[in-house]
Amino acid sequence: FSQASGIFNRHLTVVEEQMLFDYPLIKNINIKYSAPGTINVTLSDRKPVMMVDYFSTFLYVDTQGYVLAVNSDGIDNNLPIVQGIDIDTYKVGTPLTLETNKKIDAAIKLCMVISELSMNDYIDIIDISNYNNIRMFCAPSLAIEFGSLENLKVRLSILKSVFDTGKDGYSNGTIDMTGGNTPVFKENITE
Repeated sequence: FSQASGIFNRHLTVVEEQMLFDYPLIKNINIKYSAPGTINVTLSDRKPVMMVDYFSTFLYVDTQGYVLAVNSDGIDNNLPIVQGIDIDTYKVGTPLTLETNKKIDAAIKLCMVISELSMNDYIDIIDISNYNNIRMFCAPSLAIEFGSLENLKVRLSILKSVFDTGKDGYSNGTIDMTGGNTPVFKENITE
């Protein structure tokens, strides 16, 4: 019986690999056979932290850079849209090239902390064209000059407190955080 169980477990490994290939939202899966006639399945899923703008199609990307799905119909308001990343090609279920693209790595770090601090409702668009001079936008009329990722969590916590005190997407202006940890609000002057 132990020999048959070993063969069956090897077959389950093949099933696990096929599931990981077929379903990009599955991060890890473990299928075990336990007598009598019971199969235990343990899995963890991938969750998107951002949407990457790719020629007006949006790629849902997780914390490891994996493309989980593609959305061409509309925008998911719970995730920031990242612009300014140059992507040659992508495939659902595989990671974007992280080693050669510092912008992708920077966007993932930034979006992970935004999600951790529950700031997804505040930030609509992140422009990472220059990852040393990141800009963010809150609809309809607030821009944030964020600068680099230096002291990321501290600076995002400060930004969140600014949002919590009333400066939000309806504040017509720019929050400048490039001078360090002290944000400066500059109102847009309209004539």
